[in-house]
Amino acid sequence: MRDDPGEIISRFLGQLESGSVTSVLFRQFLIALSALPLELPLLQGIGTFFSGEKGGFVLRNMESRYRRIAFVQQTLGKIDFSKAKLGSNFEDFIFEQSDFSMYEKIDAETFTLLFIDGLDDLRDDFYTNMLSREKREIQKIISARYKLMNGFYVSDGNPFLIPIMRSIHTSLDFVPFPNQRQVRNEFETLFAFLQKNAGLPDVFFQHFAREEDDLFCSLLSLFDKTDVLQNDGMTSRFFLAEEKGKTALFVVFNPGGKAFTKLTAVSKVPYEACVLE
Repeated sequence: MRDDPGEIISRFLGQLESGSVTSVLFRQFLIALSALPLELPLLQGIGTFFSGEKGGFVLRNMESRYRRIAFVQQTLGKIDFSKAKLGSNFEDFIFEQSDFSMYEKIDAETFTLLFIDGLDDLRDDFYTNMLSREKREIQKIISARYKLMNGFYVSDGNPFLIPIMRSIHTSLDFVPFPNQRQVRNEFETLFAFLQKNAGLPDVFFQHFAREEDDLFCSLLSLFDKTDVLQNDGMTSRFFLAEEKGKTALFVVFNPGGKAFTKLTAVSKVPYEACVLE
């Protein structure tokens, strides 16, 4: 018999107050959050992942990253470097040997994963530094230039789209996952909801602020040695390791059977101090 979500959340709040959150309860708490009538995309998505359910925020996020990495590896694998001229610009050389016809017509699943939902997977400064526009401007351009027709998004043929779509498709400048700022914002949303609907005392905002860095480090540790099954059947794996003295989460992607390790999040807590019971 499964524990009542309300009881699990209550026990977690008790441990948060005392500064003694355990890994077992933290994991149960994340799973229990799906029972609440409010949106906490990251925290509830992590709970869905740990519950073993298919789909959800974590799997979509990892699939988006995996597809970009796989595409970059495939693209580089097709390049004939013997044609490179001495002193030529590497990016221009790659551009000259690239096929851009794929951006004329994109299946709806790929388009949504990479160019609608997937825009949030890239850092905001990627858009300003590489495309000289804010992310919301890029979203408007893509929305205006592509139309859904018979299961495909078809472009209007404007050549201005090519560098935009190519840059988004090949960028590995990912936002951290999990993102500590988003974790903080969602906990504040949760506390505001519980304050309004269950009389949660104001002091819990302070409890979280006190424990935030340790909780985030603990959240990273919950992912250690967990696997993600990608849509093509390949398996990616999270692992915890040290990065410049701090606790960090990495993921090993294996597109085409070729391992590609990517740092995905770093906590502020020293590696040797990030331990949950």
